[in-house]
Amino acid sequence: MKASQSTEFLTGRKSSFGETRILEVPLANLDYAGVVEKIVNWGLNREHRYVGVCNVHSTTSAAWTPGLKEALMEADLNTADGMPLVWMQKLMGHRRATRVYGPTLMLETLEIAVKMGLRIAFYGGHPDRLPILLENLEQQFPGINIVEAISPPFRELTEAADAEYTRRLNAAEPHIIWVGIGCPKQEKWMHAHRSRIGGVMVGVGAAFDFHAGAVAQAPAFLQKLGLEWAYRLYREPRRLYRRYLVTNPVFIGRAMRQLWSRFAAGTAFIEPGRA
Repeated sequence: MKASQSTEFLTGRKSSFGETRILEVPLANLDYAGVVEKIVNWGLNREHRYVGVCNVHSTTSAAWTPGLKEALMEADLNTADGMPLVWMQKLMGHRRATRVYGPTLMLETLEIAVKMGLRIAFYGGHPDRLPILLENLEQQFPGINIVEAISPPFRELTEAADAEYTRRLNAAEPHIIWVGIGCPKQEKWMHAHRSRIGGVMVGVGAAFDFHAGAVAQAPAFLQKLGLEWAYRLYREPRRLYRRYLVTNPVFIGRAMRQLWSRFAAGTAFIEPGRA
C-alpha cells in the first residue's frame, strides 16, 4: 500500500485520545500502537504536526526553561518516555499507562512506515554519527525511503541557515521527520517550525546516538525500574550530573504535591480526548 492510497491505515477512522497532566504537561494516554498510528496517519496526510517524547528532565525543566513549556503544551501529542511519568499516569487515574520510549518508538514507527512507502527525513545528530545511523537503519529496514538528512551545527543557527534547512526539508516532501537535537532545543525547534514544514516531526533526542551505536542504552531491567537516568549518569557524569542533581529532586517534590492534590480532591487528572 502506498502513502497516497490511504489516510487512516490502522483503524480506518480518526481516533481520539485522552491525556493525563503530569506537572502540567499533557501526556497522551496511548501505547506504542496508538502513538505509531497517530504519527503514520498524520504523516500520510503530511499534516503540520509534532510529537514530544517526554522524560522527567523535560517535564520538570519546562517550569523554568523559556519556550519549553509552551512547546510541550502545544504539541499535538506527548509521550511518557520515562517510567516515573508512567507511574504518575497510573496514580493519577490512567491505570493502563505504559511507557512509550523514544528509541523504540522510532523503530516501531519505521517498521510500519517502510511497509507504507513513507518518505523519511532526519534532522539532528552529530555529523560523524548521522551517516552511521542512516546505514544502520538501511540495513535494519531494507527499502527505507530516506529523502533528507541534515546535521545542523550545535551553535544557534543564522536566519539564512535555518531558512535553507527548512527549504531542504520541504523540498524533500517527507511524511515523517525524526528530530534529534536534544531537549529543550528540539521541542522549541519543532514548535517554531510546525507551520513551516509539512509532515509530522518527532523529537527523539538521544535515539540518534543509540541507533548509531555511539551511546549505549541502559539494560532493560534498569529501564523497568526507572533507573535509566542512573545508568546514563554513570556513563556520562560530567555532562549529565547537573541535570539530574536539579531535576530529579524537583520532580519528586512536585509529583508528591500533585498526588496529594489528586487524592485530597478524590478526582483523576484525566482530560477528554482530542483528534
